[in-house]
Amino acid sequence: MKIALFASGEFAVPLALHLMEKNILALLFTKTDKPKGRGMKLKPTPVAEVVSGKVDVIKADKLTKSIYQEYIEKGIDIAIVIDYGIYIPSYFYKENAPFMVNIHPSLLPRWRGPAPIQWTIYSGDLYTGITFHQLSKEIDAGDILYQVKYELTGRETTTQLEAMLSEKVPVVWEEFMSLYVEGNIKAMPQGKDYTYAAMFDKDMMHIDFSKPCQEIDRLVRALADVPGAYAMFRNKRVKILYGECEEGSYEEYGKVVYVNREKLAISTGAGFYIPTKVKPEGKRAMPISAFIAGYKPEVGESWY
Repeated sequence: MKIALFASGEFAVPLALHLMEKNILALLFTKTDKPKGRGMKLKPTPVAEVVSGKVDVIKADKLTKSIYQEYIEKGIDIAIVIDYGIYIPSYFYKENAPFMVNIHPSLLPRWRGPAPIQWTIYSGDLYTGITFHQLSKEIDAGDILYQVKYELTGRETTTQLEAMLSEKVPVVWEEFMSLYVEGNIKAMPQGKDYTYAAMFDKDMMHIDFSKPCQEIDRLVRALADVPGAYAMFRNKRVKILYGECEEGSYEEYGKVVYVNREKLAISTGAGFYIPTKVKPEGKRAMPISAFIAGYKPEVGESWY
């Protein structure tokens, strides 16, 4: 079997490694190298890095008919799309083209779009999953071919959940292929009732302490690490990377209600938010104890 992988991001790396170990990955489509880092040197995508020198690679930011012809000549049996980030013209999955399946990190039709993992966490979903579906002109709207469901703890960050799901993809792929080879995959239309996971805009990244603590906690975990939810303290931006909620009430929101060497509590619209890891503007990420020792916040000071 010869498989083509259409992939760019970190989420696709475990599957790429798995397919290479089985010696069935014949071709990778990925984005072109982009300048990164302080020196702005051209750097390949994460998937291109792991397959370098072992698999044929086609780097392009737009798919054309000439690229399609090159693709057809490779004699590919199955194509997989995962964390690719480039529009795929319909002739790549129609007109006698190789069978193509898209792998999406949500329980479609919930959370179509570019930020499904973030919205899963921000919305407080109890479950998430991995969906294999057919491609269509409308994003993530193709018929569902296979789906696996996972229960959430309610404490995951986006980074943690993305890593967990990406590591499960190779296992789910093997389950799917067993059913596919046996002819036991049946396409199921998604219907018109769906939710869309748009990218978080800049306004949403600013923590509003008038909101209930549980909502603030979900926002922080959804945006943890990159790009990070933030608040202002002493007119400086502080990213809050993790925390937890505690019962309590205070007449004003966004105020330091108590502080000791290890703990800082901020009043919210319902309950107290307890940040445990922060990144002050221009500084590295640090535990809240280091922040307290350096900045010495006082009861009554504002976070806004």
